[in-house]
Amino acid sequence: MINLIDLKTKLESLTSKWWLYLILGFLYFLPSYSATKYPTTEIPKVIVEVLKNPIIYSYPIIFPVLKVLMLVMVSGIFLGNIRINRIFAFFISVLLLAVSLFQNSAFTNDYGFVLLTGSCILQLAVAISWLWEVLSPENVYPKPKDFQWKWILVPLVFLSYWFPMDNAANPDFSITSLFTNGAMLTYCMVTPILLFLLIAAYPRVNVVTFRITRFVGLLFGGMNMINWFILNREFWWLGVLHLPLFLLAILALFLKTKNMEKDRIGQGKILDESRRRIFREAS
Repeated sequence: MINLIDLKTKLESLTSKWWLYLILGFLYFLPSYSATKYPTTEIPKVIVEVLKNPIIYSYPIIFPVLKVLMLVMVSGIFLGNIRINRIFAFFISVLLLAVSLFQNSAFTNDYGFVLLTGSCILQLAVAISWLWEVLSPENVYPKPKDFQWKWILVPLVFLSYWFPMDNAANPDFSITSLFTNGAMLTYCMVTPILLFLLIAAYPRVNVVTFRITRFVGLLFGGMNMINWFILNREFWWLGVLHLPLFLLAILALFLKTKNMEKDRIGQGKILDESRRRIFREAS
């Protein structure tokens, strides 16, 4: 039987190593798989082809369902429903598993089936980190009245949740698009919500989940800044829509996780009732 305490220690040690993130960064640039070979000069075109029509967008009927579900769960978390925390973590792990596999794959006209290997692996790592939160729940989310300065981050999160963009990558702030687009099946729009939740909960967060989520978020956010603001400036609105991911990941990166348990003990927060209730439910 797996000893969760020993595994927790090993995972926290692993995710504190600089070389792990060097490996993850290297994995991002793994070549994509495609049924039809293509020259390296066409890599940007291949990526665009996949992201324009990924498999995960094949059933738009579920778009509004996931939007409502995400809204209900996040609202439940901040209303103090402790029981929903692990359900939410499980939901996110399953959602990101689907996103990692099917947002990064598509059946294209020019290249056949394509899988963006690096993106798939990294997003899968984030999904696994949230599954760890299911097994070893540590996130303790505050009520809105305790947000303090973190309220200023809410507009960034709402921009990601709305994802106001039409099919031509132009701004679309119609109310209809708010609940009918595929934002909740898009890694770069879901992750700002997760980062905000973790930042709001800090320092009472799952260290492994926090570290992996913020690093992969920063990597994707940074690459999108380069892509949409420098290499493909005609799609500048896509750059704007990725700003929440980039900015929240940077903020999360400045929140230290080393010796965080000692900080929590020193603040007296580790003894609060909501934290103890989570561990009782996990046992």
